[in-house]
Amino acid sequence: MNENLNPLFEDADILTPLTEEPLEKAAIAEGPILRETMTEEPTVQEPPVRDIVMEEPAVQTPPVRESAYREPVMRPYVRPVPPPMPPYPPYQPYGHAPMMPPVAPPMRHAAPNPPEEKKEEKKKDKGLVWRMALLGLCFALVGSILGGLLVGAYLNRKHDDLPQQIVQNDRPSATQRPTSQNRPQTMPETTLSQLYQDSLPSIVGVSNQYTTYNYFGQPSTSGGTGTGFVISSDGEILTNYHVIENAETLTITMYDGSEYPAKVLGYEAESDVALLKIEATDLIPVVMGDSDALFVGEQIAAIGNPLGELTYTMTVGYVSAKSRAVYTDEMPINMMQIDAAINPGNSGGPLFNLNGEVVGITTAKYSGTAGGSATIEGIGFAIPINDVLAIVDDLRQYGSVQNRAYMGVVVGNSVAAGEIPAGAVVQQIEKGSGAEKAGLLVNDIIVGVGESKVYGIDTLYQALRPYRGGDSVELTVFRSGKTLTLTITFDSVPSQAEPEPETEAPTETYGDFPWDYFFP
Repeated sequence: MNENLNPLFEDADILTPLTEEPLEKAAIAEGPILRETMTEEPTVQEPPVRDIVMEEPAVQTPPVRESAYREPVMRPYVRPVPPPMPPYPPYQPYGHAPMMPPVAPPMRHAAPNPPEEKKEEKKKDKGLVWRMALLGLCFALVGSILGGLLVGAYLNRKHDDLPQQIVQNDRPSATQRPTSQNRPQTMPETTLSQLYQDSLPSIVGVSNQYTTYNYFGQPSTSGGTGTGFVISSDGEILTNYHVIENAETLTITMYDGSEYPAKVLGYEAESDVALLKIEATDLIPVVMGDSDALFVGEQIAAIGNPLGELTYTMTVGYVSAKSRAVYTDEMPINMMQIDAAINPGNSGGPLFNLNGEVVGITTAKYSGTAGGSATIEGIGFAIPINDVLAIVDDLRQYGSVQNRAYMGVVVGNSVAAGEIPAGAVVQQIEKGSGAEKAGLLVNDIIVGVGESKVYGIDTLYQALRPYRGGDSVELTVFRSGKTLTLTITFDSVPSQAEPEPETEAPTETYGDFPWDYFFP
């Protein structure tokens, strides 16, 4: 009977062979449900009636079973003991799904891991490629450096073999002055050094000596120093007026140490320009340039005698701005702003462009502090050489500037407000002057002279400087909300009458000193 049962149960994996073990153990192996239902002591029952029903099975065997049937190998039943299971949670109430532990979803399209040996081989190949590439870059870098050094040494050797005549350039003349279009943008490194060497014979030191009196009336000799430059071979020298102001004796010191007494040919305090003369010949004058051709950002160089001791000092800078109105003695002077170092003793010295031409006279600088704390640095000023050359002839012939344009008005500054423009407002008009003849009225605002714009007193003064007495020009005037154009013919600046000589007042018997004032 057992042989007949084997074909029926060979595919039933869920059935376990009948054993003589207690039903309690079998129930535990079946699952959690049987464990709870078989908690009490099981009663021994006889096998089910299935043995009786299966006594006489059909003799015929299915053909498929015969071909697929294999004689089972009888081996002792050994069931592996699973690890202890954690206690299951209690059953959920009716209508709720039982709590199940989370199960990770299967990986989709997971590519099989490549063999470790191939990975190691690929890593080795990549490392070798990177090493070779770095080695090639190192060789290329070393080769380029060596090549550059060899080429530089070769070029330097060829440059040293050039004759000296190529390096020494002739000083450019004023008629061949380069313009902003054809001016070279890059200059050789030796330009400033060559400029300095060429300019030294034309630059002089100016010593001013005068007598001063102390509080007690005792005389003492004081002096000052400045700089000047030669403008003619027969000894004419330009400098600032404030360098020779109140001078009793003037001494000019040349670069070679020779000294000459100097006399004043002429000066104009309003322009801060003075023309001197020494008895010398065969001097080397400077080359005059065009200050109007300068542009902001152009490099310049100043040579002078700062502090009167550091003779022939060269400082380099740039043009910071043009057409600055700088006040000296309440009179505005048109100047260019530079950032080259300017110190006491530099006054009156030449300002050069990179072509070796004089484009200005170094005159002043801002000094001190701003806002009580910040120190002012790098703000210097120079008079444009074009403004100086315009009055040199008058200084040479007359000792002063003749025939200056004169309007005959007193003006003030007008601040822009609404429709009122900024300009020079007319406050007084002299009778019979060119302003009265042109039709100017009090409270008119002058906003233009010719092509020049006027924004106040300083710009009006600068606009009038190029004109002389007898010249005619159009004035642009704002009057009662309208802009008018008037034509004015300038008069000449009236000459000041010579002051009468002062007579010495009789000396009082008391009051000569402050402390005697209280004891008559």
